[in-house]
Amino acid sequence: MTDLPQPLDRFELGEILGYVRTAGQVPFLDATGEELDTSMWFVAARDRCWLLAATGDQRWSVADPEVRLDKGWTWDAVVVGSWAAPLRSGTRKELEQILRRYRMAERGGDPVAAPSPPPPASTCPVARGAVGVPEWVKDVEAPADAVWLLGFETGRQHPRVGRDGAVHRDPVWMLVSDQHQVLATERGWRREAAEVGLVERTARRDLLVVDGWSVPGPGISEPWTALASTLAPLDPAGRWGALLDFEIGRGHTAEAGRLAGQAFLLHRHGACWDGLGRLAHANGQPERSVQAARELLRQRPDLDVEAAAVRWVKTRPTAAEPVPSGPFAELTAIVVPEGMPWPPSGPLEIWGTAAILEGREEDGLALWAHRGPTPRATQAAAAVAGRASHPDAWRRWVEAAEHWRPTEAEPARQSLAHALVHAPEAERPALEWLLGSWSHHDGVDAHPHWRHAVVVPPPDDLVQSAAAWRDAATIAEQEEAWGVAAVCWARTWAVDAFEREAVQRSARLAEEHLGDLGAALLAWEELERRSEPVAEPDPTLYTVRLEIARLARVQGDLSRAEAALRRSVEGEFLSLPAWDGALRSGVGLLHPEEMDWFGHVRACLAGEPTTGCGPLRKTLQGVALDGLHPGGVGWLERARQGVDAANPPPRADLIRGLERMAPERWPVLTAAVQSASTAMGIAPPEVYLFRGEGAWGLSAWPTEPPLVLVGHDHLEEGHPQHMSREAMGFALAVEITHLAARHPLLAFDGGLVGTSRSVYEAFGRYAGTAETVVDVVTLLPGVDQIAKLQTLIKLSRRVFTARSMVDKANSWTSTGMGVLGWGSEETVKAVGRTFDGVALQFRLQADRAALLLTGDLRLAVEAVLASDPAAAVHQRVARERGILAVLQLLPPDARLRIASLVGFAATVSLPEAA
Repeated sequence: MTDLPQPLDRFELGEILGYVRTAGQVPFLDATGEELDTSMWFVAARDRCWLLAATGDQRWSVADPEVRLDKGWTWDAVVVGSWAAPLRSGTRKELEQILRRYRMAERGGDPVAAPSPPPPASTCPVARGAVGVPEWVKDVEAPADAVWLLGFETGRQHPRVGRDGAVHRDPVWMLVSDQHQVLATERGWRREAAEVGLVERTARRDLLVVDGWSVPGPGISEPWTALASTLAPLDPAGRWGALLDFEIGRGHTAEAGRLAGQAFLLHRHGACWDGLGRLAHANGQPERSVQAARELLRQRPDLDVEAAAVRWVKTRPTAAEPVPSGPFAELTAIVVPEGMPWPPSGPLEIWGTAAILEGREEDGLALWAHRGPTPRATQAAAAVAGRASHPDAWRRWVEAAEHWRPTEAEPARQSLAHALVHAPEAERPALEWLLGSWSHHDGVDAHPHWRHAVVVPPPDDLVQSAAAWRDAATIAEQEEAWGVAAVCWARTWAVDAFEREAVQRSARLAEEHLGDLGAALLAWEELERRSEPVAEPDPTLYTVRLEIARLARVQGDLSRAEAALRRSVEGEFLSLPAWDGALRSGVGLLHPEEMDWFGHVRACLAGEPTTGCGPLRKTLQGVALDGLHPGGVGWLERARQGVDAANPPPRADLIRGLERMAPERWPVLTAAVQSASTAMGIAPPEVYLFRGEGAWGLSAWPTEPPLVLVGHDHLEEGHPQHMSREAMGFALAVEITHLAARHPLLAFDGGLVGTSRSVYEAFGRYAGTAETVVDVVTLLPGVDQIAKLQTLIKLSRRVFTARSMVDKANSWTSTGMGVLGWGSEETVKAVGRTFDGVALQFRLQADRAALLLTGDLRLAVEAVLASDPAAAVHQRVARERGILAVLQLLPPDARLRIASLVGFAATVSLPEAA
């Protein structure tokens, strides 16, 4: 047991206690690169255990004093340290005997690690923009002054023994620097490559021959093997230049630019000038393109410039990143001959200019002649005229600028700038206006031109964008040229139909600097018209309207001022600042009764203490009542043609088992019914109370005689839906309005009519509480809830008085308009299919009438909240914090009813006309 088989006997292991051949394999490579797999042996020596393999003069071993036998279901393994070797079948007992002898012997030898590649003596960095170089290349040995340029995974694999005793194969990479090339794996194996040749391509792969080794390429579609064979025989500068051309050829101009920059930093740029010139041209750097072409001509005086230019035309890369400035730092700056159009715009002009600069004028002019007649010829003529101090030189520069303008912006501005130099003093402001306009349109700084232009008003025929007029107006204000600024602001908002800030600036300037209050007032009114379609204008509409009221008042036009003041709250009726502004400005414009009413509404919105103002109308009959409908006078009559009206159930069925409201028991409510009926011009209806579970709500029925049903929950003290007697008066006035306006009973499910409870459910639909009335807060995205309510209600008031507004609104809230029944004549014709929207409008008309008859917005809010089980819990919020606070908490129907009431309250005029 002491003699090992060859070639293992070359290991010096000391006293051997036993050995056994395992199923593990260790790979070796012969001189041709062919793989040899050799068996792995387990050897137990007196002081430690070994795993060994050898062939010829190649050896591999690991050792460790720790050893164990791992027994598995299908195979066993001996583990030495962290290395394992699977056992061959039938060798377990033999191994166990060896391990017993080993454990009885003295141990303590040091572990021996498996052979691994030595650490690199020196490494080199990776070039910026290098192709495919892996991250682990930093651990590959290389000359310290080299730079990695290329890396790719070949089709070859390098064998390696693993800790599990199996053979693993790592992909072999070809790595190329600017000074050498090497085959390597990520695990540390490397082999220098002196000669790299490309063999005839096969059907699938290229084949490299690296110092006699056959190395398959990565695939027939990849260019890396051909590139590696191209780089290998070149000197360092040639490798940089070849790789630069390769990157440009495949369109990777960003990587090419970084490669070129580093090549110049390392002074290995001798072959990079052609690529640099093409990159500079692709990135819009004609001066650097000319420098590169000129340097090539210096290196190769016999170069055919026309062939070089044609090559640039055919191989122009796509622009990606600017070329680094470093390569051009030491070159002589280009001095363009006077009169030469600059910058050159294409390879023909670039090479033509470079040839002229190098003294090859004939070749250069021949290339320029290939361009044919262009605006550049006009520029050249202007340059010659300017050099000769011709009196018309400035006109020729203007002509050149006008020739350039349709196609090239920058040369046009440059030509116009030359015209400024040569033009007489009196002509310069007009040229400055034109040059400023062009500069602004092209996105360059126009301010210097505006400052010289605003000494005179702009020419009448000058056409430019609103933004350009805005800039000019701003500069004119800075220069205190107020008249010029006024003209520019006016042109700003005349050009742009959506421009509002310019209108405001016009108004301020007219009042504060020109003293023209009439112009200021007209500008504010124009701003109002432009702000109305905007969801959240800045400044707010009420601010604009208050300014109109102020200016109209100063000029003595009180009716105009009063109208603007009313519009300020009508348009922003859910805005406390709007009401505050109206109250401040209304003194002397509004009647005292109206001021009291405005203060009452404002207090209700904010939750401040207030009392009612008393009835705002003594009577509501005929046109006065009809006009309260959201659709305006006559809407109901037109809608009746498309509404399927239902006959009420027998009166006896409606009142069966109900208690009639006795005047002696309910004097306040009886008086309220009498008062509302008298104002409406109808006989008082009979009022009945219904009780039971869910006995809430009021409903009016057009029977003969008519009657009103009232849920007893509203009269029961302590009930969540309890109403004060005054609030109940508002609710009764609402139902009496339904009767007085002869609102049709809409046809719904007749099966619901029966008990008192189901009767109210049927009328609940009539009242507009159906589920299909969508949550209005979803209708106008991007606007807060209060603004959405305000917008919808404003639209409802204008639906038949401002058709263009309806059409515009339908384009962005058609869903909401359809559900609410607010739309065009075509919508009215189909209103029979929109029961809930029609019923909701009837409810809004009745609410408005009741508010006019009671004159107390607090009571109206209390009644609306109490009549909706889902909203009744918020009555305390309404009392203590006001309408604006409670609106955010309410379900859609109650929210819309209350907001509509506030919107209507903003339109009431007092005192009542005779």
